[in-house]
Amino acid sequence: SPFPSVHRVVTGHNSAGKSSVIADTTQQAWLATPVNPVYNLHYTGESPAVIDNETSKGKWVDEVTQHPELVSGSRSTFRCLDVPPGDV
Repeated sequence: SPFPSVHRVVTGHNSAGKSSVIADTTQQAWLATPVNPVYNLHYTGESPAVIDNETSKGKWVDEVTQHPELVSGSRSTFRCLDVPPGDV
């Protein structure tokens, strides 16, 4: 791919209510062609989306790693697709 890797930083709150970095990772391409990598950045199985997993569930769970499917029914997946200029 002509693009750099996608770096994902997930923030949340610690037990004292202060903002903190929960995850700081380089995402692997989920689906890739030689020039068009696709990255899954966020997944939620609930509607409306729960945005405070570390508080409501006691810890943050990276649901992206547990749900590699293309279509997720009534759930939501946020993806990034890199398309180079002139490739559309």
